[in-house]
Amino acid sequence: MDSLSLSRSSRSTLQPELRPSTLSGLNSPGPPFHQKHFWLVALLAVTAVRFLMAWIIPISPEEAYHWNFARHLDWSYYDHPPMLAWAIAAGRLIFGDTELGVRLVPLLFSIGTAVLLACLARRSYGDRAAAWTVLLLALNPCVLVIGAWGFPDAPLLFFWSLTLTLVWRALERGQGAWWLGAGAALGAAMLSKYTAAFLVPSVFGYLIFSRHRRWLATPWPYLGGLIALLVFMPVLYWNWAHDWASFRFQSTARFAAANDFKWRAGGVFLGEQWLAILPLTLPLGIVAFWQALRSSRTEDHFLLWLFLPMIGFFWMFGFTPSYHVLWALPAYLSLTVLMAGAVVGGQTMVARLYRDQIKWIGAAAACVLVLSVSHAAWVLPGISPLRETYGWDLIAARAKAEREMLLASGASKVKKAEDRGSTIEDGISFDSSSRMLDSQSSILDPRPSPGPGMASVASDRSSPFYLAIGNRSYPCPSQLAFHLNAPEQVHGSSLFGIRNLQYQYWSHPEELRGQDAVIVLESGINDAWICGLLAQHFQSVEPAGELILPVGKLPFGRKRQVRYLFFRAHGYQGLQ
Repeated sequence: MDSLSLSRSSRSTLQPELRPSTLSGLNSPGPPFHQKHFWLVALLAVTAVRFLMAWIIPISPEEAYHWNFARHLDWSYYDHPPMLAWAIAAGRLIFGDTELGVRLVPLLFSIGTAVLLACLARRSYGDRAAAWTVLLLALNPCVLVIGAWGFPDAPLLFFWSLTLTLVWRALERGQGAWWLGAGAALGAAMLSKYTAAFLVPSVFGYLIFSRHRRWLATPWPYLGGLIALLVFMPVLYWNWAHDWASFRFQSTARFAAANDFKWRAGGVFLGEQWLAILPLTLPLGIVAFWQALRSSRTEDHFLLWLFLPMIGFFWMFGFTPSYHVLWALPAYLSLTVLMAGAVVGGQTMVARLYRDQIKWIGAAAACVLVLSVSHAAWVLPGISPLRETYGWDLIAARAKAEREMLLASGASKVKKAEDRGSTIEDGISFDSSSRMLDSQSSILDPRPSPGPGMASVASDRSSPFYLAIGNRSYPCPSQLAFHLNAPEQVHGSSLFGIRNLQYQYWSHPEELRGQDAVIVLESGINDAWICGLLAQHFQSVEPAGELILPVGKLPFGRKRQVRYLFFRAHGYQGLQ
C-alpha cells in the first residue's frame, strides 16, 4: 500500500500545492457549464425529474413493505434499522399514505447527498467538479432512483456523505470537534443500513496510511465512535429485546447462505454493478480509480479509501450465491467525486472524451430515462414488467368487497343460528347442511365433509382480517396493506408458521384464533401447497373467484397477465 502513503506532516490544513485553486484549468471562464453555481442548476433539474418519477411510477413492493414499517413504528426491525421508517412516517404527515408520502423525505435525502458531494468536490477539485459530481450522480441509475425513493439506501447515502464530509473537514481544519459530528453522522448512517459500518475501516485505513495518522494518537476519533454507538443505541436495544434477531439475520444467516464459490457468480456481480450503477460511466470510473492509485494528492487518497474496503469485500462476496447489487452502492459516491476530478483535470483521453461529449452522453441518458420511466409507469410491450407492482387498486377493491360479503354473511348466519336454536361456540355455528374443506379436500373444488359440517360466522369480538400470500414472502401483504390503507388487518404467511421477515413480529396468531379471513393468493407454482396450508389452518374455506389482470396501461401491444385467487376462510385455528 506504498502508493497510498504520504509523508507525515505536522500541519493540519492542506499544503498550498494541493489546493484546488492551483490546479490548471479548474476555474477558467467558459460556457454556462463552467460557471461557478451551475451545479445548483443541474441539481434543480435532476430533482425535478425525480419528483416527476415519484409522482407517476406506482409504488414498488419494497416501498410498500417499508411503508408498513412506518405504520408500525419501532426502535428497529428484523431486516432493517429504523431510519427509513421514521423518514416515511414524517412524509406521511404531509402527503399522507401516497407514493409521494412514502418518497418525500427520501427525495430530500437525495438532494442532501448531491449537495454534500458537490461541496466536497468543489473544495477538492474546483467549481466545475461540483457540477460534474451532480451530473455523474444522475447518470448512476441506482443513485437516481433507489437513492431517492422509499429504500433504506436513501438515508444511508445521505449520512454516508455527511460522515465523510465531516471527517474531511476535521482533517482539513485540524479541529477535533468535527470528529464528534462525524460520529453522530456515522451513527445515523448505521440507523439507516448496517453496511454503513464500512466507514470505520475506510477512515481508519486512510488515517494509518496518510500524513493524518497523528489523529490516531488523539481521543477525537474514538469519541466520535462512542457517539456513533450512542446514536445506534435504538437498534442495539431492539436486538437485545428480540434475541439479536436482526444481527443474526444480517450476519450469520447471510454468511451461511454464501456457502458456495462460483466464478460465474463473480462475473454476474460485476456485470450487475456495471449495468445498474455505471452503465455510461464505467470507462471514466476505471480511469479515475487508476489515477487515484497513482496520485500523490491527499484528497484522492481519502476518496479512494472510502471506496476500496467496501467494494473489495462485496466483490469477494459476489462470488457466492448470497449478494445484492445495492450492498456496495455507498462506495461509488467517493468514486463519483474522483470521476468528477478526473474530468475536470482532463489528463487522459477518456476524461477529455467525457468532457467534450457530455451533451451526447446526456442525451443518451435522457432517452434511456424516458423509456425506463415509461416502462415503469405504463409497461412497454415486450419488456418484463416490474414484479408485484401493478393492479393493486383493483386487487384491494376486490378483497375489500369480499370482506364486506364475509361480514354480511357472518351476521346473517348468526341470526339464522339463533332462530334455529343451533349452538354457537366461539363464533362457530355447527350445522349439518354446511359444506367445508377438510384436510384432504381441494380448496378449488370443495366437497362435503364426511363428518358434521362447520361454517364460521363473524365473531362478535372482532372483524375478519386479510391474509395475502404470494410467490415471495412480503410483496403481496405489503401491497395489499398499502392500497387498503389497513396495515393492522393484513397478514402474511407467518400465520402458517413460515418466517415472513418483519411480519412474524407484526402478526400474533393466537390473537386471531377463531376469526374469519379474506385470502388473496397470487397464483403460481405453489398453489396446491398453499391451498393445503389453508385447509389445515382454517375450519372451512370457500372459493370466492379469481381476478386476472393485464399488466400495463398502454392501449397497444400484447400484455402479460397476472392471476389472483380469492377465498373466504372461516375460523382461523392458529399455528398447528
